[in-house]
Amino acid sequence: HRLTHTYSHTHTHILTQTHTHILTQTHTYSHIFTHTYSHTYSHVFTHTNTHRLTHTYSHIITHIHTRTHTHILTHIHTHILTHALTCIYTHKHTHTHTHTHIRTHTYSHTRTHTHIVTHIHTQTHVLPHTYSLLLTQTYSHVFTHTNTHILYTHTNTVYRHTHSVHTHTHIQHTRTVCTHTHLRFLQCCSYMHTLN
Repeated sequence: HRLTHTYSHTHTHILTQTHTHILTQTHTYSHIFTHTYSHTYSHVFTHTNTHRLTHTYSHIITHIHTRTHTHILTHIHTHILTHALTCIYTHKHTHTHTHTHIRTHTYSHTRTHTHIVTHIHTQTHVLPHTYSLLLTQTYSHVFTHTNTHILYTHTNTVYRHTHSVHTHTHIQHTRTVCTHTHLRFLQCCSYMHTLN
């Protein structure tokens, strides 16, 4: 007889990968501030000469001070981009087990024969003494009954991985969704076991 069992298993694997990209930008701003300070000093000199004339001299001295301030402003912008990658793998495995049993029965019947041979010998003598001789021979042949049960062939065939569908779902910035579907090829494995 032959028994065929089919088992179907579906495995779903969800793989989530998070990729973080850090982008650093440096901006430098240079500001130059110039401050000018003006100070004016006025000196008045009065001189009287021998002619009794009075002369007034006025000296104006202006001091200009210039101060330069340089301010450097550095701005560092850090952008963190996070990409979430979700991969869903769906594997469907179908296992088919075929069991083939071949039985051979051998019966050997042998009868039992029993032979009984009886020999009777009678001897008669002229003498006054007369006697008879009885000989009995028995032959017994015994043969056993043989029943042979042979289970000599066992075939187990396993088919696995009939088809496997891989579905990849990529989610990036919640704006772009890309779906890739890969169909894996058919794989067939056969195992043969022989029991003697």
